[in-house]
Amino acid sequence: MSLPKKGLKVMELPKIFKYEENDNFQLAYDLTKIFRGVQRHLWLVLIAMVLFASFASFLTYKSLYTYSTTSYLLYQKEDKLPGDMGGVAFLPQIQYTTVMEVVKLGKNLEAVKTTLGLDIDLKTLNKMIQVPFSSNKSELLHISVRGKNPNLIVDIANALAKITVKNNKEFTQKHLVKAIENFEEKLDSLRQLLAYQIQEIENFKRSNQYFDMDPTHVTFLTQVEHSRTEYDKANIHQKSLLIEYENLKRETESLPDYIPINFESRQNPLQTRIMNLETALAGAMSKYTEDNPKVIRLEEELEKLYLHKQRSATGESKSNHVEKNTFKDKLNIELMHMQGKVRSTQMIKEMASNKVALLEKQLEKIPSRQMAFMKLIQKQYFTEQNLQNLLKTKDFLQLKKEVPEGNIVIYQLALEAKPLNDAWWVYILPIIGIFIGFLSGCLGALLIEVFDPKLRTAKQVENIYNVPCIKSIPEIKQLTKANAEKKLSYYIRKVVDFLDKEVARKDVAKPIIISLLGTHKGEGKSLFAYCLAKYYHQLGEKTQLIDFDSQHNEFLGNAEFGLDNFLAGQANLNQVIQPNNPDHIKLQRRVESLKEMFKTKKLDSFWEELKAKYSYIIIEAPGLADEEYANNLAEISDINILVVNSDKISKYKIDETLLELSRANIVPDGLLLNRVHPVYNEEKKT
Repeated sequence: MSLPKKGLKVMELPKIFKYEENDNFQLAYDLTKIFRGVQRHLWLVLIAMVLFASFASFLTYKSLYTYSTTSYLLYQKEDKLPGDMGGVAFLPQIQYTTVMEVVKLGKNLEAVKTTLGLDIDLKTLNKMIQVPFSSNKSELLHISVRGKNPNLIVDIANALAKITVKNNKEFTQKHLVKAIENFEEKLDSLRQLLAYQIQEIENFKRSNQYFDMDPTHVTFLTQVEHSRTEYDKANIHQKSLLIEYENLKRETESLPDYIPINFESRQNPLQTRIMNLETALAGAMSKYTEDNPKVIRLEEELEKLYLHKQRSATGESKSNHVEKNTFKDKLNIELMHMQGKVRSTQMIKEMASNKVALLEKQLEKIPSRQMAFMKLIQKQYFTEQNLQNLLKTKDFLQLKKEVPEGNIVIYQLALEAKPLNDAWWVYILPIIGIFIGFLSGCLGALLIEVFDPKLRTAKQVENIYNVPCIKSIPEIKQLTKANAEKKLSYYIRKVVDFLDKEVARKDVAKPIIISLLGTHKGEGKSLFAYCLAKYYHQLGEKTQLIDFDSQHNEFLGNAEFGLDNFLAGQANLNQVIQPNNPDHIKLQRRVESLKEMFKTKKLDSFWEELKAKYSYIIIEAPGLADEEYANNLAEISDINILVVNSDKISKYKIDETLLELSRANIVPDGLLLNRVHPVYNEEKKT
């Protein structure tokens, strides 16, 4: 049970408990007991120190002796092939995420093993290599390798980068060969078609020998088709520029006119622009030389944006002053230029539309035979154009085949390997781990002691109960009947001194009945009762020890007749008293109705006869939780001592025992803490 709460009437509470809760931690808990208890749990502190130090040492070792290096590949999309004639107009596109997976394919790893002569399995090699995904939409591909050997991981990173690029080139070459074969087939088909169309024109001329073929009409139909094609191109170009203009306009309108001097934000469009320019510059530098106009223009724009960002991020003033958003002004100028381009393309589109309308009106006036001849000429013209485009495309593919390259190029090879972390604090991690382990162990031991439900010291008893603690007897190892008297003599004397003071305080005349009470069996009542009775006997006092606990008592042994025989009328008092040092009576078998017998004249006469013969009667009572008649023994006793096994009985059990006694209006005269762990020992024997 828990202590009584504040606010209840005193009449409702047993006087055995201290009624008021103590808000003072030092008074509510025995600090001495807590700190002594921490010493008891030094094993926990040591284990925590070893665990934390081991973990910290592992981190130090991993940080200092695990190396990392990175090779960089640049992912680039393929250029469009000239002449999209419905065949293979583009080379196969490999997406960025696909490239990431391709890098760690077993084929590539096996090639790395063969190239470097590695004696490790593919699973281990795969764990050493990481290809992280770029979160900032960068087209740089990172091949990171970790391992114990710095030179080896540099070789692995570089070898894997080269093998990945090589395999990508081979993949591109295969598709180039297939594309060339495809175009060869189309060229043969177009050549046959062109020969057929030429023959068709010759047949038309022979069948229309007197047909007047105006040279202007021969190419007129071709002009009409060209005009329509130009109109379509102008229309598409005008629409794409209009979409780009609208997007730029929305982006410009979303920017503030004025920005804080210290302008920093995750949604900062300036930062987004810088990242886009960095990616574009990396792609341009991989394709062009440093003096290329496109590279120079990108570098100049990027340098201006860096300067603008630096001015924004490192403002000298911490005030809320703002400045004009120069970036928005620049976008406004670009928007004006874009608007001019849109208007220009609109005009070109209108001119192309007017030209198509004019030519179509003229087309309607051409005679039917001339129209038929013009269509034949037009078919021949377009076939020749297709043939020329396919030849150009084939030559382009052939050139790419002679100068092989793929979607991936090496941007930078790994130069050296560095430890994962070689900061100064990494070197002292084991010391930090020992310190944290020490604090954690101490905290754990402290919590164990704070929430310990057992009574360990006299101070705890004084803080909780209105019952004095007579003595704390530590756990004594190898305690036997032969050495018990010697090892417990100091504590017996202290208890006898307390009993003498209680006898004087209560003005009790001899004979004196002393009961040793307990909650359960196994609390040390038998040994202490035996030693106490023997001590009084050695002082020359006539002492009788009565064991009312039917459990086996190795200190008294077995007799022919016990108290149970006396109560059953099978023996008289003289027969059940075993003369010894001291005299004693033993309840050898349990008696079911013993509680009711305390109201009989037989037991009354039993006590009267004993009082007439002895000066001290020491009673070993059974546990109050074990036998109901233990309360009756306490009622007839002059002095009651509650014996508590400190390491076995919890405070809540003791509370229940004291409540049970309080219901019978019994308050123990003292509490004896027995078998206390030596670390809580409050004094040395003298």
